[in-house]
Amino acid sequence: MSTGANLRRAVVTNPRVRQARCTLSDATAKLSSRLRPSGPAASPSSAVPLPAGEVSLQVSEWALFRSRLFARFALVGADGLPTRVLLVLPDGAIVLPDHAASGEAFDVDLSGHQIQDLGLRFEFADGRAWFVADPAEAGLRDDPGGKLFGRFAAELAARSPGRVLELGSRARSGNVYRGALVPESWEYTGLDIKDGPNVDLVGDAHDLVAAVGQARFDAVFSIATFEHLAMPWRAVVSVNEILEVGGLVYLGSHQAFPLHETPWDFWRFSDQAWRALFNTATGFEILEVAMGEPANVTPTFAKQALLGVSDQPAFLSSSVLARKVGPASVDWIVPTEQIVTEIYPH
Repeated sequence: MSTGANLRRAVVTNPRVRQARCTLSDATAKLSSRLRPSGPAASPSSAVPLPAGEVSLQVSEWALFRSRLFARFALVGADGLPTRVLLVLPDGAIVLPDHAASGEAFDVDLSGHQIQDLGLRFEFADGRAWFVADPAEAGLRDDPGGKLFGRFAAELAARSPGRVLELGSRARSGNVYRGALVPESWEYTGLDIKDGPNVDLVGDAHDLVAAVGQARFDAVFSIATFEHLAMPWRAVVSVNEILEVGGLVYLGSHQAFPLHETPWDFWRFSDQAWRALFNTATGFEILEVAMGEPANVTPTFAKQALLGVSDQPAFLSSSVLARKVGPASVDWIVPTEQIVTEIYPH
C-alpha cells in the first residue's frame, strides 16, 4: 500500500519484511515459474479446513509488498510435516519450498498473478489435504486491537438492552455491524455524514445533538471514522453530550495508514493519543487502549537520516474503550464548515 508522493511517499507493510528479504534462497527465487493450473491438486474444494483443536497454523509474517509475498508460518500439532504446501491463488497455485511449514522465512514473486483471496493447502502422504482460506487472519488471532473490539462486543452483550449509536455507519466497504456486533436486543441507530446503506440519520459527528435531538444512548462506537473528523476533540465532547453516564465508547482508527478519503483524512492516533481525548475534562475514563495489526513503514527514498526507519514498529490499527463518568467541562465551539470547505468526497 502506498501513499503520498516524492520523498514523503511511503509503503505500509506487515512486520519483518526486511528480515524475510535477507533469507531469500535460490530455490525460492525460482518459485514464480512453477505456477500450477487450477484443478483438483490446487483446489481448496478438495481439502478440508484445519481440524479445530487438533492442528493449528501459527503465522508470524504474511506481508504483500510490491507483488512479493513474504511469509513465515508453522503447522503445529500435525502428525508430521506435509509432503507439499501450495499457495492457492484465483488463477492457480504455487508450490512452496519444502521448509514452508516449518517456520522458516521465504518469499514468492507473484508478479502477473491475481493476489486477492490467497490461501494455503497442506497435502500429506496419507492423502489428507487441509486448506486455510486466509492465513493472515491466523496471524492476527491474538491481535490486541481485535481483542479490544471483542471486549466491547462482550460488554454490550453482558449489559441490559439499551440504545447504541454507530458513527460513520454507511456500508461503503460492505461492513455492517447492525446485528453482528450489536445484540438484537439493543436498539441500533446508524449515523453518517452522507445518506446510504445502513444509515438511519445523516449528521455531523462534531455536533451530535443537532442530529439526534433529545435522544440519549447507552453506547457509541465507530470503526475507521475518527481519522476523518477535522476536530476529534470536539467529536468526543459531542459524544459525551448524547451518552448516558456509565455509557461505553469504542473507537477504532489507525496509528499508521496511507492517505485515503482525501481531503477528509486528518489524523492518526497512537495508543497514548486517546488519553488526550478521553479524560476527566471531557468526562470519560479510559478502560483500555490497544494498537494492533503490526506493520513497517518503508520510505520510497531512504535518505541517510531515514536508514533503519523501516525496522521501527508501526500499527495499522489503534483503538480505545472508555466510559462516561460525567459531563465535559470543556468545549470547542468551532463549526466544521470553518475548518473544511470541501464536501466529503465518497
